[in-house]
Amino acid sequence: MKIFEIVSSSFRLDSIVAKITNKSRSKVKEFLEQDFIKLNHVIVRNGEKNCAIQDIISIRKYGRFVVKEYKQK
Repeated sequence: MKIFEIVSSSFRLDSIVAKITNKSRSKVKEFLEQDFIKLNHVIVRNGEKNCAIQDIISIRKYGRFVVKEYKQK
């Protein structure tokens, strides 16, 4: 398992997925509409949902990612 750190302005799903995939939030919205994104094994169509520690984010063609910790600066 590869561990990496991302910096995101919020804990919203669309913001985190945009950072993981290096895509714009409008492109992430297309991913959501095409059912490409799952949160804890459930298809999500609303990017406004906030993620929590230990959530599993699955992105078709990118893989699975686990939220391990949240550091507020």
